[in-house]
Amino acid sequence: MPGSPNGTNGPPPGGLVPILTSLLDEVGGAWLFSAGPADRRGDANERRGDDRAAWVPVVLPDQKTAAGSRRSAIELFLWLFHYLYDTSVEPSFDSKTRNNWRAYNEVNELFGLELAARHSDSEGEVVLVHDFHLMLVPARFEAATTRRNSTLAYFHHIPWCDPGYFGLLPKEVRDAILGSLLKCDFVGFHSRRWAENFKSCCLEHLPGVVITGDTAAFEDHLTRITVAPGPIDASTVRDLADSPLAHQWRESLATRAGDRRILVRVDRLDLWKNVVRGFRAYELLLERSRNVADEYWFCAIVSSPRFPTSRHTEYETLCRAAQDRINERFGGGAEAVSMIYPNSSDHHRTRALAALSMADVTLVNPTFDGLNMVAKEALAVNPEAPLLLSRNAGSFDQLAPAAVAVDPFDVLSTMDLMETALSRGADQTTEHRDACLAALGRESSRAWLDRILDG
Repeated sequence: MPGSPNGTNGPPPGGLVPILTSLLDEVGGAWLFSAGPADRRGDANERRGDDRAAWVPVVLPDQKTAAGSRRSAIELFLWLFHYLYDTSVEPSFDSKTRNNWRAYNEVNELFGLELAARHSDSEGEVVLVHDFHLMLVPARFEAATTRRNSTLAYFHHIPWCDPGYFGLLPKEVRDAILGSLLKCDFVGFHSRRWAENFKSCCLEHLPGVVITGDTAAFEDHLTRITVAPGPIDASTVRDLADSPLAHQWRESLATRAGDRRILVRVDRLDLWKNVVRGFRAYELLLERSRNVADEYWFCAIVSSPRFPTSRHTEYETLCRAAQDRINERFGGGAEAVSMIYPNSSDHHRTRALAALSMADVTLVNPTFDGLNMVAKEALAVNPEAPLLLSRNAGSFDQLAPAAVAVDPFDVLSTMDLMETALSRGADQTTEHRDACLAALGRESSRAWLDRILDG
């Protein structure tokens, strides 16, 4: 299972790591991850406690190749799939972009060869490739095997854009990505919307492909396109939210809130999380009703982005500026808005769940998001609180009956929804909410894998 494990102590809520860690705990296997020449977090024989999961570093040849591949993954694909290009000036595919693309190819080749060398090629084996930084691995793996008996699958954890936007990529890149993914037996997405976009991209940009329902036929191979929303372990999440440490964090946050009720958001400071527009919507609400600042505190639990760039630094500056402006205008003797960061001694995940569990309203308004597990965790630990959820979050498909739909670019509409939720609470029926909670309670990493492979 190729991917990129997080080397920190306790990842924040959401993200790829909790899903894959839980999956390995359930079914066993090996996790191949990228490592620099000096990185020795594990070796081919290192296993976790119950001997079911092995960590296998794929050592990259040099820092230049690793950096080039990373830039290609971010600047070509992370920006593309989240609709983050300013097309008046970007993208611009020049010699630097081509060199980074070559580095991306080289890193994917290393993963493909390592997979080919290590897989057992048995009928019961599943090779599961994860995410946008390894989209060429299926083709490299397939080329390195003579006749494959194992099942090859790829799962895309971020959005997949529409074919018009995908067309911003050079033809060479489009053909390589789509052709590689269609070497798989299964290609999975968190949302039906992303799956449909992928099929549309194949039809528009890959001559010779035939799509029938959720099956793509290309070069004498059939690929099943599946939808499998990423799971949470609702029981574990609730236990963590009810832990002594979470109680301590609730006391700390309650002290900061004072007599005020709490509007909560929990995010990495990624460009698509839409923090600035969320703050702006709240600022507009304060302009309409200044007394809201006396009654509510907007608590934003934030953490560093997974792939920090200069654009993230600029975005964080915008977030801080919005926070400071709102507090200067409406804070009075207390902060109207607070961005709360982790430090080296924090248990960030526990604090985030503590905040979600005490929220009177939760805002999750990404511009585009592959899934957004925070929304699922918010519902699991605090089902009575209104959940304002972006229509463009992959989790919206699953949680819509228990959520208030947010148009993430419409700040005025978001303001109105905030005001309604803060003043009246949730409008969703108990029946719909309970059905969503029951579905979350049935989720498991193994069931998620079965959905990827079964459709």
